[in-house]
Order: sequence, then structure tokens, then C-alpha cells
Amino acid sequence: MNKRSKISSVWSHFTILNNELKLAECDICAKKLSYHSTITNLKKHLSRKHPAINLEALHKNEDGVVVSTSTSSNNHVETSRLHEFNKFSNRRKQRFSSSLIPQRNFIDKKLLNLFIIDLQPFSIVEGRGFAQFIKALDPNYELPKKKVITQTIIPTLYKQCLHKVTEKLSMAKAVCLTFDSWTSENNEPYLSLTAHYITDEFQFQSMLLGCILQDGSYLAEEIRSIVEKFNLSDKILIVVSEDVANLRTVAQQLNWEWFCCYAHTLNSILQNSLQHIGPLLKKIRQIVGYVKRNIITISHSSTCQQETSAGEKLIHDDVGRWNSTYYMVERFVELREIVATLFNEHVPLLTEEEWGICKQVLKILKPFEEVTVQLCREQYVMASQIIIFTNGLISVCTELMEQNFDRTVKNVLNSLLHDLSTRFSSLENNKNIALCSFLDPRFKLLAFSDRSATDEVKKTVVELVAGETNKGKTDLILEEEEPENGDNEFSVWKNFDMLSSKVKSTGK
Repeated sequence: MNKRSKISSVWSHFTILNNELKLAECDICAKKLSYHSTITNLKKHLSRKHPAINLEALHKNEDGVVVSTSTSSNNHVETSRLHEFNKFSNRRKQRFSSSLIPQRNFIDKKLLNLFIIDLQPFSIVEGRGFAQFIKALDPNYELPKKKVITQTIIPTLYKQCLHKVTEKLSMAKAVCLTFDSWTSENNEPYLSLTAHYITDEFQFQSMLLGCILQDGSYLAEEIRSIVEKFNLSDKILIVVSEDVANLRTVAQQLNWEWFCCYAHTLNSILQNSLQHIGPLLKKIRQIVGYVKRNIITISHSSTCQQETSAGEKLIHDDVGRWNSTYYMVERFVELREIVATLFNEHVPLLTEEEWGICKQVLKILKPFEEVTVQLCREQYVMASQIIIFTNGLISVCTELMEQNFDRTVKNVLNSLLHDLSTRFSSLENNKNIALCSFLDPRFKLLAFSDRSATDEVKKTVVELVAGETNKGKTDLILEEEEPENGDNEFSVWKNFDMLSSKVKSTGK
């Protein structure tokens, strides 16, 4: 057999994967090999891994099937091996040709979720173990290189997403912007911008517009650029952010009405009030931390907790979120009997007075926890309930002041009542918030405690409706509709329920 025939015989056992990279795959074991200058590497692979193959006697026929031309005594064994190989090869080719492209596109999209949802590094595709795992799932799928993902696939997906978001925002008549500032692990300050609007079908939508590194000198211009990119400059109704000086300044520079985030302000009020029981909270954190660090104690704790109906464990709080502190204390009190059996001289024990303070604090914080849960429901618009929440919390705190609480707990209550009254003193005079409350059919005028604010918002609505309908006046009808109320004795809705019960329906 001449040299050309030998080369053809070698190639009959390989499929070219990438001609530019000179990469081929063995049709028998699916191993990838390079052939940059000669096919010596391929021949060595066949001789070492598949010694039964007779290169002098094999070639592929016109149908691509490997056949034998040898007349040796081993011809029967060789033919049997080739028969099995041809069945495998034909099945693989059919699967490869019929579903490779759509299957590849599908897997590519799922692969991107590693970076978009799970925030995995792009370098994961370069890991040998990950590549082997993917090959085991689908031998026909070729894992894209990191460069292809970062320079081709991700930019293409970004352009598609940008087009969809721009198209949806073009249908919005007015939007509310929210700024959310946060710090990365590298201690770099970032700011994200999100637009919120309601569709013609009354569906609440939120779209992330961008995330930028905060730069005090150019922050306003960067935000303006992002807003203009989505053609929202003339649609911004109000901007909401935490109470940070530079964000307020940005809103003023861009001539946008600014409102402090109600949830952030409430969190700040509660964090300030909880400082009155700081030593007690520190003691509880110390105990919870000890349980979580000590293996023996954790094992004992788990055994004890299996005897409880819920099998709940102690939880540590996030000091930046007041409600996590509430849940930490709540669980701590629930597991009091178990906690009392766990500790020794390494951790401080709570006195009876401190256990009593824990229970009293939970009682006064429960209404605030209910409001916080409501505010975290992102699929709903909460602006119309802010006045109700504030007046309700002030009413609850005033009522709780009549309770026979410990002096420390009284200090917490005084701080809450003072900060609520001070920081939300002008809430009913905010035009947008007042309109939201008035136009909510559950509340209307009953949301307001200030008579002048009631008259002003009523006048504003009449003028707006008159301008739209070309009528000089419109009838305002109060209907008796009550929101859902919890079973808590001290509920933020209690004051509103008393007011609404006195109003009779005037519907015609």
C-alpha cells in the first residue's frame, strides 16, 4: 500500500472537528487529538489504544462505512469489530446531523444562565472537570471558549435584551425611578437605576436600566445619559432613593422630584430605637454565634430541636436590616427551653428580666414587622398605603405607651414615636403620595388625619379630572371598602378600621 493509501486509512478512523485548530476526534473512543504538521500523532493513538485495527487493510467506502480489504487469518475477528463500530458510528452521525444546531443553541442559552443567574466566572468553561461533565451529558456539544462567550455571545444577548427593554419602555406614559446604592466586595460604590411603570393593562413592571460606579463629579451626567438612552427624559414622575445627600443632589440637578425611600427610612428609625437594648442584643448574638461555631453544642442543639414540632434553629441577624434582628429575637424566645440547656461558663445567660424585655420588645415591634413584609412585596405598588402605615404605626405606639412595660422598652417606644412623628411629619402634604392614597378606592379621604391636607388633595383631584373631562366639577363618592386586617391586637389598620366603620356608603 502506498503512502497516500496509508494516510487515507488513518483518516478513516477520525473526524475533523476544527480545521483551523487542526483538531480531530477519534471515531472509536471520541478522544480529541491534534494533527498540526503530520498525522503521526493520530497513527500512534490507533496503535496504542486500538491495536486490533489493521491500517493496511481498512478504508471507508463511498457511504462512509469502514470496510476491510485484508485476507489475513484474523479477517473474521476484524470484521466483527468493524460491524460493531459501524453501528456506533452511524448512530452518532444521525444524532449529530439531525439535532446538533437547535440543540447547541438551546444548551448555549442554558450555559449563559451560569453567568447571569448564578454569577459564575467565565473561566468555568476552561475547567477540565466542567468540560468532561458537559461531554458526558452530550458528546456532540462543543463547549464555547471563554473569548467567544465574552466577545460574541454575551454582547449579542445584551443587544437583544436592550432592544426588548427599550421597546417596552416606549409604551410607558410615566415612570418612577429608584436609585439603589451598594458596595462591592472590592469596596467600590455602585448605583443601580430601575424604572417602574404600569401598563395599559394595569400590570406593574420594573426594568433595570443600568448599574454604574458612583463618581461624585460625573454622577448626574451618567444618570442623565442612561435615561436619555431609553427616551425617558420627559416621562419621569418621581425619583426614590435612600436618604443620601449626593442622591438628593443628583435629583435636584436633573430637576426631578425626589422622595426618600419609605422602607429605608423606617429601617433607620428602628435601628436607632433598637440601640436602647443594644447590650441585650449583643448578648443574644453572642449566644447564637457560640451555638453556630461550637460543633458539640450544635450537635446537642440539633438533637434537642428534633423533639420540637418545628425543628427550628437559632438564626443570626444582619445588623443592617432591623427585621432580621426581630426574627433572631423571636426565634431565640421560641427556643428558650432548649437554649437554657446548652450553655456553660463560655457564654452569658439571660436573666429573667432580660427574657421579659425580649417578649415585650417583640410585642411592640410586631406591627413594624407586618408593615415591612408588606413593603417587600415588589409586585405591588405601595405608595397609596404609606400614609395609612405611618398613621397606623403612630397610633399603635401611642396605644402601647399605656402598657406596663419595662423602662428600657418604654425608651424604645418613645424613640419610635418621636422619629415617626418627626421624619414623616409632612407626608400628607406630599402631592404624589397624597394623590395615590386618595385615588385608592379602599382609602380615599379616610387616609388623611390633617384636614388641610384632605381639602388640598380633594381640590387637586377635582382640577385634574375637570381638565381631562372639560367639566367644571365631579362627584366624589366614598364607598365602604376595608383592607384585609391581621389578627394582631395592635394592628396598623386598627385606627383606619375605626374611621371607615363610621362612614356610610353614598353610592348611587
